[in-house]
Amino acid sequence: MALLFSILLLLPFSLSELLFVSVIWRHGDRAPGNLPYPLDPHNITAWPRGWNQLTNEGIKQTNDLGLWLRNRYMVETQHINGVFNKDERSLSSAQSVMASLFPPEAEFVWKKGFTWQPIPIHSNGEDRDDPNTGMEITALNVDNLYDITREISHGLKQPDWVTDEVVERIKEFKRAHDGTLSSLLGTMGVSNGELIPSAAAVIAELHRENGKDFVQLWFRNESSSNTSEPIQLTLPECDSSCPLSTFNAIIAPLTINSTK
Repeated sequence: MALLFSILLLLPFSLSELLFVSVIWRHGDRAPGNLPYPLDPHNITAWPRGWNQLTNEGIKQTNDLGLWLRNRYMVETQHINGVFNKDERSLSSAQSVMASLFPPEAEFVWKKGFTWQPIPIHSNGEDRDDPNTGMEITALNVDNLYDITREISHGLKQPDWVTDEVVERIKEFKRAHDGTLSSLLGTMGVSNGELIPSAAAVIAELHRENGKDFVQLWFRNESSSNTSEPIQLTLPECDSSCPLSTFNAIIAPLTINSTK
């Protein structure tokens, strides 16, 4: 299941008609959680930071996301409130985003030539036996098997049984059990049914124009560039600039409220 974290960016009204931004993004590219299957020839030595940890590509992806957010919103640290998953890859991704989102400037430079400063981070199917993998494939371990695609993306040679057809079947199986970002897009009726790439982000912006508030939704699915343009999303029952009252009415039935 995909692991994600959210961050809230609050901008002073005097700077822009953009009042508030909420961003939910996926962690960067990571190593497999373990051997995708017991007979996999690629052990932990193929992943220098260890199982489940960010790869260099994942660090770059999330660092680019932070730079992209900085260029788009020019936020300040006192206007940010973030809540992140507590697993290591999520916290590492958060640190990578924060490093480029808030590089030290002026009086915040604490070491000459060192472009980093500490930023507080708060953490908050069908079963099948497969002789090629040496395990029973279930909805609970499909994420492990999907890690084969991570090996492929890093140029690791696969056994003959790992064909394009097998990889596509694994993707389809995982697609049915994917995580928060997929669920969010699907629930709002704006999903294209594809797998969510690493460091992808869903962004909700609250704007005000002529005294009227409206929401714009964006999806940044390009994780290889800090200059890529996001895709604007439109709720099925609203316009691309959805009045806040209408947006709330659409979202209300989809929201889970917990009471003690």
